[in-house]
Amino acid sequence: MINEDDIKLFKKYEKAPEHAFGGRVTPPSIVTIEEKEQYWKIFNYIVNSCKKALLASQYVNDFYVKSNKHSKERGARGNRPKDLWCAFRNNNSKDFNEMPQIYVIASHRGVEIGFAVSIPETDYSNNNVKLQNREIIPKIHKKLPVIGKVLEDLNDVLRVNNNWYLNKKTRLFAGESGFDHYSNINEMFNELKQEKISHGGGAICKIFTSEDVKNNPVNIEKEMVEAIKVFGDIQISCLPTSSDKQIIKDVKKLIELSTSIDFNPSSIEDGRDKKLRAVASRQGQKKFRNEILRVYNSKCAFTKCDVEQVLQAAHIIPYNGPKTNHIKNGILLRSDIHDLFDMFFISIDPNTLKILISHFLTRSYLNSLEGKIINLPYNSQEYPDKKVLEWHYEQFLKLNK
Repeated sequence: MINEDDIKLFKKYEKAPEHAFGGRVTPPSIVTIEEKEQYWKIFNYIVNSCKKALLASQYVNDFYVKSNKHSKERGARGNRPKDLWCAFRNNNSKDFNEMPQIYVIASHRGVEIGFAVSIPETDYSNNNVKLQNREIIPKIHKKLPVIGKVLEDLNDVLRVNNNWYLNKKTRLFAGESGFDHYSNINEMFNELKQEKISHGGGAICKIFTSEDVKNNPVNIEKEMVEAIKVFGDIQISCLPTSSDKQIIKDVKKLIELSTSIDFNPSSIEDGRDKKLRAVASRQGQKKFRNEILRVYNSKCAFTKCDVEQVLQAAHIIPYNGPKTNHIKNGILLRSDIHDLFDMFFISIDPNTLKILISHFLTRSYLNSLEGKIINLPYNSQEYPDKKVLEWHYEQFLKLNK
């Protein structure tokens, strides 16, 4: 159990400097050997309790146990005696950066056990992960139920037990901003679902303060057995679909590429040459491009942009040899629109020929295009083929569920 002495240990090192556990090339540890043993005992107790709770549950094949990285000799991140945590996470949730989770946290303030819809951005040091989560979290929030048995059962549990709190995020205690912020779960889920940009949050949790632990040590296994019963179904409902996985894969790749570019002022000319070659390659198949320019009167079908240098002959069904270089499988697009079109963030209704914008682009500079009819060729015989538009539209729908 987590007892008073354990919380006192966390409190003693609440503001410990980096490398408090010591290191190979750093000053000696300020944490004693006996205290390191106590930290290790707490850590193993929490992890083993979670493993036992999962094995005893109906979700043994659905979840796995994940803990923070804690070394007996080096402590947690930065060689500090940080708080210790462990969580149940969905199998196959890597695309959602392993969110949501059923968790336990032990710290200088006590013990927190509950369900975290998403992990606060402040818990991450990796900027790439923060950027990824701003795309991932709204998709998780979209899956939260507003009606149905899962939500009804959850509300029933909370009505019977008044020791659950509805917080804006994890690691909040009484008196802090966001603590017990919501009056009910429906209010929490509705607010999260309405967020366009989210930095993470939403925690339904029990709080055992240092005073609570002083009088009654916390049985982690017992509490996690209850938590997995309460939150297991709702956590499973937040698994990513195949279309979620594809979209997030593309988003992660874009973020990775955009943040891995090295800037070297001395290579500006060389970089410009490479960019021009890339544009020339993209424009490619000169005959096809010239035909598409002619058909669309050298104007982007979506924006009417007439700057030829940024106009590209886009294939509606991806290029697959000369047979796909057909006017009815082509459309003239500005370069930025072309990229989004190829990734199915923008499409065309095959029946109305109106522009469709993904909900991921809501409030973007392209939102004004939604619902507008594309600029069509003068000759109806050169309109895009309905069947190829239908194929593109189907891909758009799959990736924007």
